[in-house]
Amino acid sequence: MDDVLWWSLNLATLGFSQLVRPLLNRLGLRELLGLDPQGWEKQGLPSNVAARLVDTLKRLDMRRQVRVAERIGAVLVGFDNPLFPAALRDIGHPPLALAVRGRAEWLAETRWIGIVGARQASEYGREVAWHFGHRLAAAGVGIVSGLARGIDARAHQGALDAGGRTVAFLGCGLDVNYPAELEALRHAMACRGALVTQYPFESRPMGHNFPYRNRLISGLSNGIVVVEGQMTSGSLHTVDWALQQGREVYAVPGSIFNKNSTLPHHLLTMGAPPITAPEDLVGSAPVPGRTVPTPPLTAAEQHVLQQIGQAPTCADSLELGALPASQVLSALVSLEMRGLVRRSPSNRYYRAGPSLN
Repeated sequence: MDDVLWWSLNLATLGFSQLVRPLLNRLGLRELLGLDPQGWEKQGLPSNVAARLVDTLKRLDMRRQVRVAERIGAVLVGFDNPLFPAALRDIGHPPLALAVRGRAEWLAETRWIGIVGARQASEYGREVAWHFGHRLAAAGVGIVSGLARGIDARAHQGALDAGGRTVAFLGCGLDVNYPAELEALRHAMACRGALVTQYPFESRPMGHNFPYRNRLISGLSNGIVVVEGQMTSGSLHTVDWALQQGREVYAVPGSIFNKNSTLPHHLLTMGAPPITAPEDLVGSAPVPGRTVPTPPLTAAEQHVLQQIGQAPTCADSLELGALPASQVLSALVSLEMRGLVRRSPSNRYYRAGPSLN
């Protein structure tokens, strides 16, 4: 029941949740929902905001919201729910609840990297997005983006193809099929990943929703990778949010002849770290409050680790039999992330910890 109440407060405070967040430390949820406009004003809200909040709460049809959630198999995750990601609790404009279709439990237990970029992406950009999504997901890193066509869609697809974790934050209701051309991907995300929003069910995708939505992509992420985009791209909003939230921003270099290289190249001139391989993200520090699961080594990871000693070794020289190169590289990324092997500047690998034999 509390999740439904949190959802109502979330919907009533869209756009100004930062004014309500401090009140949660001294007033209970039901006490807040019982305030009249004057009560909200006494808590420090401007009179016009207080009046709007109370009016919205009165007009919300929460029974309808719950019915739609049940019909599409969505769950509501309130601010105090253990499934609510800690990384989003302390951003400047925190959502007070989330609606989720799919693996809601992943939100709070996964290390995430955001991959964003142009909708009208080049073939190079689409390939980079899929490659990063696939390799990082195969190594146990979750991929978060916005389910837009182009870079977002390819990053999500790469993660799904790797059998990994991926989450999309939407700028509309969970029951709204947008964008329509990505219906198949959307369905796959609901079944094998997660679709998340803070917007009410049945709400259409409005233009102003997306820049505000982008703070959730960056907020959940350990870092943001910008693949392609122009200076007017929505990805720039994500970058701005990421910098405000203290997240790292990475840029993928592109062709000087491609107008979609404008944004990443601008970020590079401003000091963003260039990134040309998913392995470059392995050293990123985890976000405080984020729990990173450490599952047991796979058979491939154990096999690769046994071939690595204290002396730096090229991946090509490892005696790995019929193990596909893609599995070898994915295993090396995972082992490096676990701190079991290290990679030298010349891309040679060596044992970092004690033997597991």
